[in-house]
Order: sequence, then C-alpha cells, then structure tokens
Amino acid sequence: MNRNRTRDGLQAAQAPVRKRVWGHIGITFSMTEVEFRILEAGDGDAAELIFQKMRAGEYLLDGDTYFPPEDQETHWQHRDDIELCL
Repeated sequence: MNRNRTRDGLQAAQAPVRKRVWGHIGITFSMTEVEFRILEAGDGDAAELIFQKMRAGEYLLDGDTYFPPEDQETHWQHRDDIELCL
C-alpha cells in the first residue's frame, strides 16, 4: 500500500503544468443547405450543429489559424500572435 502512495505521489509531482491557449482556427465544414441555414441563424441550434460536425469529423482544418496573446494566468503567455497557415 505504501508503494502505491509513493508511486501516485511521484506521478502527481511530475505531472506537466497545463494551461489554456485560446485561438482562432480556420476550418471548412461540409454541410447541406438545411444545415447551412441553421448555421446562418446563429442560435443554439447552430452551435449544436458545429459540435455534431466536429464529432462526426465533417470538417477540414485548412485556414488561417492564430493564437493571440492572453494576459491571464490560466493561459500560456506569449508576446506576439502565433500564426499558422494550415
């Protein structure tokens, strides 16, 4: 039993620090006209549609993506935008 406590304690002590990174991600979605009209309405149904598309893999990461600086302790700190062209 002591052995498990020691192992768990070491794992907790060695766990990497996790913080947030907020960004804009360029994504193209595949959708029907009916789905597009839901998206166009921009309400809660549109948000649910996007979550469903993400879960189903009906998207492609293919646009300009960037992570602007954040001034919160819960986020990784950086001075300039991190920009990616996917």
